Amino acid sequence: MGMYRDRYGLEGREGVKSKVLEVKGGGVLLEEGAEGANFVGVIFLAVITDRIMTERAIQDQLDMTGWKVCGGHVYVTGGTVRFFDCHFGDSMIVMPFTDQVMTGADVLVAAGSVFLTGCTFTNTMLFCNYAGAGWHVATLGGTTVLTWCTIQWQSIAMSMYVAGMVIFTGGGVTILTGKDFRYVSVVMNFIA
Repeated sequence: MGMYRDRYGLEGREGVKSKVLEVKGGGVLLEEGAEGANFVGVIFLAVITDRIMTERAIQDQLDMTGWKVCGGHVYVTGGTVRFFDCHFGDSMIVMPFTDQVMTGADVLVAAGSVFLTGCTFTNTMLFCNYAGAGWHVATLGGTTVLTWCTIQWQSIAMSMYVAGMVIFTGGGVTILTGKDFRYVSVVMNFIA
């Protein structure tokens, strides 16, 4: 699910080498050959809001530790997955200002079919920095259908370098019906 690898051989604080944490399908990993799955009312959370986790995020900054996330909650490379009335939540006080590359931080569809109906995507990050494609949903192949879903994001300050801030289609098909987008940020640096 996740692994550390050395990045460029750079030295961080006190001789600590810089690292990149790689995550694929933190909650659901559906690979080629799988028939499918159904999720009803499931809550997928990534929460870093307590003191210890916030200190860890600051330490990652000092140690030059980055993240590479592909399908943080759901990563699909085959089969059919249906989500009904599910909630995808990401919440953190500080995201380290090192390399944070996200491709479908909530859902990444590389192949297969994903249907999201009545789902809510909530992102609360007080201070964050990241690059990538499609924070909430990225489709690189296959089919993704979002119907009556809500996507909301709250932050104080964020810096983003992305293709498809919310939803990215780099291959395959994405169909949106009845979407509600809500974004609030006091300070935002957005480059796409």
